[in-house]
Amino acid sequence: MSNLTVTHRAPLWLFGVVLALIAAKGIEVVGTLRETALYQEFALPFSPTVRIAFDGFWLIALLFLMIGLWRRSTWAYHWCAPLLTLYAISHMLWQLLFFRADFDRGRLLFQIGISVVLLIPLWLWVWTRRR
Repeated sequence: MSNLTVTHRAPLWLFGVVLALIAAKGIEVVGTLRETALYQEFALPFSPTVRIAFDGFWLIALLFLMIGLWRRSTWAYHWCAPLLTLYAISHMLWQLLFFRADFDRGRLLFQIGISVVLLIPLWLWVWTRRR
């Protein structure tokens, strides 16, 4: 990828969304690290290490995206919508695979709806910028 920069800045709402996701991932990683012993007492379908690795990967990816958007890097503008779409899909798959409670599974349709509502403006912004 080139190190070219774009002349326009990403919208503030996009910075807010990415920053909120970074904060959520950071809280999940720290919470899982703090409660690892408690998680091991329960019969969870995943280990705390897998949870930390999954959340840690997304924390690092979103940090790189935020830095790229802040620096107006071309790669960040190119990969922003696909990366956030992949983030939403991966979290829905995580919930589908590992959540056992009916309450948690019942949230899946709600999360799909919220993800679509949040991703539509992002893809519209990307589409208008590419024209």
